[in-house]
Amino acid sequence: GCKYTTVPNVFSQKITYKDEVEFILDFSTLFLFFFLEKELDFKFKHQFKISNLIKKEIEEELLELKNSPESSMSIQITMQGITRYDHPENYKEKRIEFINSGLVWIDENCEIDVVEEKLDLIPKLRQNEGFDSGFMKMLVDYMHLSARENHNLISSDNSLFLFKKNANLYGNIISPEKYLITFYPEK
Repeated sequence: GCKYTTVPNVFSQKITYKDEVEFILDFSTLFLFFFLEKELDFKFKHQFKISNLIKKEIEEELLELKNSPESSMSIQITMQGITRYDHPENYKEKRIEFINSGLVWIDENCEIDVVEEKLDLIPKLRQNEGFDSGFMKMLVDYMHLSARENHNLISSDNSLFLFKKNANLYGNIISPEKYLITFYPEK
């Protein structure tokens, strides 16, 4: 089956209570925090930063969904076989509504960051095959965002953590659990 790994709390950076610390969300935590507010009535104390690439990716997904035909099913093809998934009647409308509410949450709770630090690096990286993938571009953004002074990346994604740990740079990454326990111990 599928396995999900996350950054262990023990390896998370200690959170300081300085007012000037800014918190960054990646894809792994953006919708977690969205759900916490929507489903559990969380009220976050901080305005978060996200890469402009995340919002762009979500907006592109919404546009693609709006322009795609209605479908009553989807399939997953793996080496083990083909699995059919039947969708409820108004599945497309519910997905559009969900993505729209996620974008509203982003507008209310996040500051969009263009990550100017990457601009010098992009021409060099474009020479490498595979850089133009959305995943690689976001990885570069979050590598730079997490390296900023007084910034903490809240992430469950161990890809960036392992990359930075192997380069001995893994300072400003914290797990969502550590963030939530620190600022919302009552929940």
